[in-house]
Amino acid sequence: MTIPLDQPIICPILIGRAGELAALATLMNGVRQSQGCAVLIHGQSGIGKSRLATQAAYAALDHGFLILRTECFQNESSYPYGMLLDFLHALFGAQPPLAILEPLIGELVQLLPDLGHLFPDHARVPTAQRPDPQQHRRRLCTLLTQLVRDHATPQPLLLIVEDVHWCDESSLEVLLYLVRHCTRQRILFLFTYRSDEISPYVVHWLAQLDRERLAHEYELLPLAQTEVAAMLQAIF
Repeated sequence: MTIPLDQPIICPILIGRAGELAALATLMNGVRQSQGCAVLIHGQSGIGKSRLATQAAYAALDHGFLILRTECFQNESSYPYGMLLDFLHALFGAQPPLAILEPLIGELVQLLPDLGHLFPDHARVPTAQRPDPQQHRRRLCTLLTQLVRDHATPQPLLLIVEDVHWCDESSLEVLLYLVRHCTRQRILFLFTYRSDEISPYVVHWLAQLDRERLAHEYELLPLAQTEVAAMLQAIF
């Protein structure tokens, strides 16, 4: 078998993560019974976090989950609500919102004007008065919680957020609110991050999740020599 040099080399099977996959399968069974939770998958760059998240998504699809996936980018880490905007663009770009969500969409556009080009009928009318930041964040958290819950009503939901180490502080606050208020919903949050590249506010966010026991944490370690050999054999 010849692999072109301009194509990435990807192992066709997942090796060495059976324990993590089994644990995620158990959590998915609980989520289907309205036991919502969050999962943190971390490790060094290239260790296989995204691959494990992808395998989890395949397993979730087999169990009837709706999959929503987004990622954080380094150049957006200082942009308020950058991750949330990417998530909402992906969500509404893939499937138009239901008619019953129209009032919610209208208010979301008022709070996040960058969504305006997706919903021109709800374009924000400029005002001279700036909204109170606390009230703005509180209302945004409430609306997004309702939006996520609505998507988890007809079927369980897996929400994957990759590279949280690059997430902006405003989005982290909203994510924490979502996790706190969806523990009795059919929602599984899966976050991946590089443990050697986290910012002080991500450290604080992780500490809050740990203190409130809101998340299950899995650290991915390097594969054993025999596992590396099995991976090379599967590739070539």
